[in-house]
Amino acid sequence: MNSKIIIVVAAILAAAADSAISQSKDNSASAKVYISGYYGDYPNVKACYWINGAFRELSGGKQASAIAVTEGKIYAAGNDGQKACYWVNGVKKDLSDGINAYAVAVSDGKVYAAGYYFDDDYISRACYWVDGKRTDLPGGDFHTYALAIAVSGGKVYVAGYLNSGDYGVACYWVDGKKTNLVGRKDGSSAVVSIAVSDGKVYAAGNLYNKKGDDNYNAACYWIDDKRTDLPGERGNSCAYDMVVSNGKVYVAGYYEDGKTAKACYWVNGKKTEFPGGTNAYAIAVSGGKVYAAGLYKDGKTNKACYWVNGVRSDISNGDNAVVNAMAIE
Repeated sequence: MNSKIIIVVAAILAAAADSAISQSKDNSASAKVYISGYYGDYPNVKACYWINGAFRELSGGKQASAIAVTEGKIYAAGNDGQKACYWVNGVKKDLSDGINAYAVAVSDGKVYAAGYYFDDDYISRACYWVDGKRTDLPGGDFHTYALAIAVSGGKVYVAGYLNSGDYGVACYWVDGKKTNLVGRKDGSSAVVSIAVSDGKVYAAGNLYNKKGDDNYNAACYWIDDKRTDLPGERGNSCAYDMVVSNGKVYVAGYYEDGKTAKACYWVNGKKTEFPGGTNAYAIAVSGGKVYAAGLYKDGKTNKACYWVNGVRSDISNGDNAVVNAMAIE
């Protein structure tokens, strides 16, 4: 892997770690907000989650990259610093050979997690697990990463990217069959979130290429194979998460106004800022309300928080934490 790819992969993985499958519901008069992430000073970080801002630690974990809530049970996925794992109501379960689990979904009582492992030649291989049993995803001789997962109509949808030599290529798999998505010419791309609605496949991600002398990123989403770009006004933009609700596509991330990062979300391409926010890592829609989790600037310090219709709520330990994903119940 050359230096160009190392830079691109680092950027993609940073976005992917903050990504997860979002949820959309219609009955949230008294909704609970679940957020996963980690807290502490590197390398002594610990996986955790919050319920309406109240802190809970996940035993034995370093990072919780994803969270889902189904029938009163809380599912989180991530890693323990050495291997991929997931938790059910706080009970940790290891995932065979995995390095990290970036996404989690629950369907018909089964737990699905997406991530990657290293083969005997130390090539990263995208995969997903169902109740801990691993299924490999094809990618030829290239490094592949699975960053998002959804289950719909009995089919398993996994999204991420592969390294095709000089560039990363955004892609998704349906029951193991891979589809590449169109990025930019002479640039890399990756998918960080996936959803299925009314038979259409929605994927949100990022495009990476050179603009002048600087690396230039642009958020985007695809509906089936048609791409819509979500650029910042005067600089980079980045997508971390997506949800589809009532036919509308909500994407969370940030854009740069000059050199300043500003948290935002787009609805069918129209941008809304979170005042004071620097990043929006997760998004959900419930009962007509838009929920998002991310960071805001307090003086020189970034603090973790969440927003409901743009109104910010701080979370405990938020000045020493990173939030990755959210779910609404």
